[in-house]
Amino acid sequence: MIEGMSSRVFVGRPYCYDPVWTEAVSTFPQDVEKTVLALFALPDFVRSHVVQLLPAKRRLIHNRAKASDLLFPKANLEGTREQLTVQEFLYHNAKDKDPDVLTSRILLLTAAAFHNSSTAATNALFDLCARREYLAPLRAEVREALEKHGNRWSMEVIKVLPLLDSFLKESQRMNTQGFLQVEFNRKVMVPLELSDGTIIEPGETITMAAGAMAVDKKFYDDPSKFDGFRFATRDQTEAKTKTGREYTDTEPGNLSWGYGRYTCPGRWYASAMIKLFVGMLLDQYDFEFPEGQTTRPANKQLDVHLMPDFSQAIFFKVRTAD
Repeated sequence: MIEGMSSRVFVGRPYCYDPVWTEAVSTFPQDVEKTVLALFALPDFVRSHVVQLLPAKRRLIHNRAKASDLLFPKANLEGTREQLTVQEFLYHNAKDKDPDVLTSRILLLTAAAFHNSSTAATNALFDLCARREYLAPLRAEVREALEKHGNRWSMEVIKVLPLLDSFLKESQRMNTQGFLQVEFNRKVMVPLELSDGTIIEPGETITMAAGAMAVDKKFYDDPSKFDGFRFATRDQTEAKTKTGREYTDTEPGNLSWGYGRYTCPGRWYASAMIKLFVGMLLDQYDFEFPEGQTTRPANKQLDVHLMPDFSQAIFFKVRTAD
């Protein structure tokens, strides 16, 4: 669903439903990851020769070519469909209008948007299934906001859900992504001098202990406890005015959005999409783990990432009016 939502924004109708596009964008993150992992094991001087032989890389090129023909048909390279999409914006504003270049950018942006957002939404659903005491207050908040805004989802509704903001923020904190829960992996390209005089030489890698920071008492009270309303207060209006309370807010103990100069610029879009997705499920469906399961599955390690177990089953049932 999140892939479809992102594709609707990035390429619009009818392309977002086309099997050529859905195949290209859904396999893009995995093929990039497989290509990178394969090249990591090789010395620099052979990578450029080997990369074109890798099955994942060849599949990337094949899918990109098909997607490029779909999005920018040679008979109509102008592609003016008068839709407010990222594709249209890029085409009319990019200096390089080569279809393959534009398609690569669109694939990268779309895949990044739905990949990270689907991970956050899945973690939130797992946490809701495992901590069912949060369902009633969150559903009440969503229903109240919808009724005040004509029973239609809009940015006005999304902006007035402080309890959902808090729950998603806590789920994000407790499910920090990264190998051994580290974030912000960077390779130093030029000598870097820190404020204390330490010199980091080119070629070295730096990272941040995001997992340790997320459970550090310096940043959070009782940090090992999941408190879904940690970032809210009894007065929900007050919750919206305090620093660090909204889902998109950054703080020293949580690097999921990044921090400082490198804070994710697309977090407002991602937040709106995740809140819309989770909020609609809360309002329209009952959902739970299979009978007998009361705890969420452990996260899976994938190279340098921790991911939710996407093989976990969740049962949904349309809610009836209370």
